[in-house]
Amino acid sequence: MTIYKTYTKLNGIAAKVPYTDIKCKLCGSKNIIRYGTFRGIQRFFCKDCQRKFADNDALSEMQTPTEQVGAALSMYYEGHSLNKVRRLLSQIYNSYPSDSSVYRWLTRFTKQAVQEIKEYQPKVGDTWVADETMLDMVRISDQIGRLHGANRPPCRSKSATTG
Repeated sequence: MTIYKTYTKLNGIAAKVPYTDIKCKLCGSKNIIRYGTFRGIQRFFCKDCQRKFADNDALSEMQTPTEQVGAALSMYYEGHSLNKVRRLLSQIYNSYPSDSSVYRWLTRFTKQAVQEIKEYQPKVGDTWVADETMLDMVRISDQIGRLHGANRPPCRSKSATTG
């Protein structure tokens, strides 16, 4: 049995497009049926796990599509406040999540990212690559010390004393 998704075009004509490989988000079964719509989003019912789910590109147990959640995380880690993230989501996606929803996404996916990064160990070698920028750390630390009021004589770098 083929399940169709109906799109309404700009001129008001409805077009039916077949769904391809619809699976239950929760158990992965293909034994599903259409179960009506809610707020314009097609809902499905899985006959195996007896649960309903929506065709909205969201993760299981979530209502918001992954693209919007990813955008919210990106905005937050770029320095935007939770309020600004919510405001931007409403402008870009016409979606109105609460502060607590955005905060739950942050905590959930940050924990997952931390767990994933623990398993990753970068392979580094003994060779260091430096570009043309060179810093004289001794002189920089003397300048910082003088800014903070330390009364100590300036140190000389090895290059200044040897030649």
